Amino acid sequence: SFAADVINSVVHSPAWPHTLLIWFYDEHGGYYDHVPPPAAVPPDDVPPPVHESGRLEIVWSVIPLLLCLVMFAWGADIYFAMARPPEDAIEMYVTGRQWMWKIQHPEGQREINTLHVPVWRVWIRRRGEFRKLRK
Repeated sequence: SFAADVINSVVHSPAWPHTLLIWFYDEHGGYYDHVPPPAAVPPDDVPPPVHESGRLEIVWSVIPLLLCLVMFAWGADIYFAMARPPEDAIEMYVTGRQWMWKIQHPEGQREINTLHVPVWRVWIRRRGEFRKLRK
């Protein structure tokens, strides 16, 4: 009722067109008035505060990091083994077209859709390693 009396008297006064009315509202106690608001009730369903463990946070950060580093090193080793050709490998110039392969040997011989290699110089590549075919 106090708030209604103040608002009505300001709105109906002759100074109303030139008046700025600012009214503060307190969510816990209603309108701010000459009476202090009642004490707030603690909210329900709030869990108790968690006490942090620095060791646990370090452990669950370091273990995945170490696993990632191990997997990276393992993958890099496999990648470099696959990317490194053997010392006596034959280099050929190969062009892939829509429906054919053009191959040029180091000596200049050219082939289409066929690959001829010197005897016992064939290498097979499996899982990152090169092995020479046996007789």
